[in-house]
Amino acid sequence: ARNAAFDFSVKGPPRTAARVHEILENANNGKGWIDFIAKLSYDLYSQDSGGFFEIIRDGDGETAALIGINHLDASRCWHTGIPQEPVLYQDRLGRYHLMKWYQVQTIVELPVPHETLYGLQLSAVTRLLRACQIIKAVNQYKKYKEDGVVAIQGWGSGDTEALSKTTGDDKIPY
Repeated sequence: ARNAAFDFSVKGPPRTAARVHEILENANNGKGWIDFIAKLSYDLYSQDSGGFFEIIRDGDGETAALIGINHLDASRCWHTGIPQEPVLYQDRLGRYHLMKWYQVQTIVELPVPHETLYGLQLSAVTRLLRACQIIKAVNQYKKYKEDGVVAIQGWGSGDTEALSKTTGDDKIPY
């Protein structure tokens, strides 16, 4: 991911900045910043649920010291819609963990504004595939027109919407 190539610096009081820098450099159980940000970026750009990372603390509590961060596989995370426990995570052994707000962070690029779709987004991949569907529909329509097709049935609303001006001009029923 391109984000892994960017350099970063931490600003703040010297001891705090040094500690945060160390946490970032040792992210993902010591695999490091590049591994962490590459996985988080992959999820952010390809998953409609966005990206997730675990905040590891020295004890269970919102005031416990931050000691690390780990990427969480977006395919194993679900948004709950509960502010105090925003994510349900399934570990590799199949166990479920309801994560508290101070144990997890979510990140989305283009959030869905629908209030019942808690934390979801339209990922870059989803947006790209939707655009490809429109191009495919236009090309398919042109082919049908060349072949002399006089009626089109069963297209989805996106296809119909994309072609409404063209089909209206051609006076072909659909």
